[in-house]
Amino acid sequence: MATLIGGGKSALDVHLNGTIGTFRVSSEDGKSAGVEVRYLLTHVTLSEKQGQAQLLSMLAPVREVFDLKQLGFDEIMQRDIDDARVSLELIPYLLDTSTSGLIKLFPPIVAVALPLKPNSRVPDSNYRKVERTRIDSPEHKGIKDDRITAGFVGEEQFEFFQHYRNDAPLAEGARLSLARDNCTLAIVDGQHRAMALLALYRNLTGGWSDARRSPYEGYYKVWPEKEIRSYNLSELQLPVLICAFPQLDGTLTQDIDVVRAARRVFLTLNKTAKKVSDSRNKLLNDQDIVAECLRATLSYIKALDAKDNTGLRIWNVELDQEGDRVKIVSDAAFSGVSHLYHLTEQLLMNGQARGIEARGKVGAPRKRLDEAFDRLGLKDELTLDQRMVNTRTNYSDEIAEVFRRKWTDLYVPIVDRVLGKLHPYAAFARATISLNQELVSKRDAELEKMLFDGQATSRTFDDFREGLNRRVQDKEPNWTTPEIKETLARVNGLMASRKATVEAMKATRALFMLDAMTGPAKRQVIADGVVAKPVRDAIDRLFSDVFSTVAFQTAVVCTYAEAIQIAFGGVQHSTPELLDEYIEAVNGLLRPKNITDLKALLHTFEGELVVEPEVRLTAGGPTFRHVVLPGELQPAEWPKYRYLLLELWKPSAPELRTVVDEDKARARSAVAQSLYRRRLVTYCQDNRIDEASLTTEVKVEILAKVKSMYEDFLSAISGRKTGLDKSLFELSAPVAEATADDSAEDEQAA
Repeated sequence: MATLIGGGKSALDVHLNGTIGTFRVSSEDGKSAGVEVRYLLTHVTLSEKQGQAQLLSMLAPVREVFDLKQLGFDEIMQRDIDDARVSLELIPYLLDTSTSGLIKLFPPIVAVALPLKPNSRVPDSNYRKVERTRIDSPEHKGIKDDRITAGFVGEEQFEFFQHYRNDAPLAEGARLSLARDNCTLAIVDGQHRAMALLALYRNLTGGWSDARRSPYEGYYKVWPEKEIRSYNLSELQLPVLICAFPQLDGTLTQDIDVVRAARRVFLTLNKTAKKVSDSRNKLLNDQDIVAECLRATLSYIKALDAKDNTGLRIWNVELDQEGDRVKIVSDAAFSGVSHLYHLTEQLLMNGQARGIEARGKVGAPRKRLDEAFDRLGLKDELTLDQRMVNTRTNYSDEIAEVFRRKWTDLYVPIVDRVLGKLHPYAAFARATISLNQELVSKRDAELEKMLFDGQATSRTFDDFREGLNRRVQDKEPNWTTPEIKETLARVNGLMASRKATVEAMKATRALFMLDAMTGPAKRQVIADGVVAKPVRDAIDRLFSDVFSTVAFQTAVVCTYAEAIQIAFGGVQHSTPELLDEYIEAVNGLLRPKNITDLKALLHTFEGELVVEPEVRLTAGGPTFRHVVLPGELQPAEWPKYRYLLLELWKPSAPELRTVVDEDKARARSAVAQSLYRRRLVTYCQDNRIDEASLTTEVKVEILAKVKSMYEDFLSAISGRKTGLDKSLFELSAPVAEATADDSAEDEQAA
């Protein structure tokens, strides 16, 4: 043990003076109490006072404290740092000596002392055993020395020390001691203002050499040491509050650990600060059973590596989508938190989709878990009381663990297989792996971080370039020097390199999309390793407007899972063979093997492809968007993609085939009637007449055109001529209802 090897020498090597406080809420009878939070309020400065250098070296944002590849998904709990804002706005504000900066006030930086596993930078669930002692002070008569220490001598993680007189704490002499080898300080609030100070400190001390820090150095080179030292740095002090949870040493009966406690502090503080994105709120929410299952999915994806038979990686999922948007902006991602949350919510909380009707939310979200208990096969595993008491937003840790386990066992394999083996996603994933390996071999850490760390660094880089360029163009004081202009030139060069790199990745992605085509077929659309521009542009649009949407991804997962549930009474009856059969059926359209297949794919979503005498694509015609989904795309419209998948899927299992065929017939009728209604409405609007004025001859003519259009669409996706009975188009609702689809909000502008 360390106590024997170290001869009883303490591991505590950072000592901070300040004011110690505690926060804990209890009921009047004392039976109900929250977890104790004990904190030290002190300050951090760039002066050379004792302990400041150690504190500055220990204090860091999560992205630097931990190697994210070694962490479980639950530990990724921090928002991205907007380095552009820190460098171009916060540092100037800190250093501003003009009259506009006469009054400055910063709330405290809040950091949590996180325990580390032995010989590791990975956070531990609990502190080492916490001892509380209060003994007579050997130095001060009538005073007692109070210590709260995590860990035995030589293995300590933290220690709060305070003098007491007559059971009352004294402010004088209070301190917090930390062990840098056993504990780390993770910033949970104020990381941007903290980063401003840390960046100045590192520029003064050459503190960017660490591999976890160096990719961000470029944002702060605009602040040279000479300029920083021109200010009185001893007067630059920021308050910092360092907190710990002494009860969380494994002895508390409540189901909570240090990392989860830190996340709750983070969410509470940031919900009233600068708005956290909708996706990050979903990701970190500890009071939503759907979010529990979402994190289980992401934890599984994050653990995938070279030994797994899939190209899917965590960088293929955008973790922090901007604001409330659901459109993917990360160049390496084809899915996102909003996508996985939506399909998880559908599978757990909502009734199964039938037909093509949009599945929009009506009223308040469901809180009862009846559907979820059924989908996860928990009705017999849980007692009636457990099922009645626990709800979506109020559930025990025991129920959360059961949900995560069942979700991981039953649904994560389906999500993993679909996102890993459906051809467009497999092609995209392979292209990003190829690019990642290329950047690693080139040791291009800056681009690698920007494209693959999943923390929106591309957006930050764009903001930094724009802000720097504006200051140079406006000739702001101290922003037109040769070195600043050179920095801007370097940034512009990096942006051009990123664009070229992403373009090369997309070109590779297009080649992978067509990798199943035979040699002669490939030569008609690929020349010298380059996909013909009309086909390449169409493939890019398919990824942007179809494959990477919430609606399509919800449909491609839920179509299979819900059909299995209906056919066999539970998704536990899914088998790898049934799932592979489904994926192979969908890939029949999405993975072209010849020119005919490629024409069918593009006919379904884009228009008519011609390859001779030259490759040309004519947009429009009987495509999916003209036949099935005429309105604007939003997540609620996913059942319309589900209908397309039902047309492709021909299950061999009789029970499954019955479910698919019955719902396909129901959906076909709905599509036919909706298409006929829309065409009648359009005709009436174009000719400025009402429905009552339509003659039988006109209706017959319109129906014939609609029927031909729908048959062309079905023939394209099935690869064989398909005929439809006229009775399928018989209207069961007024013509005016055809305008209902047009009120939807576009998913891409959400």
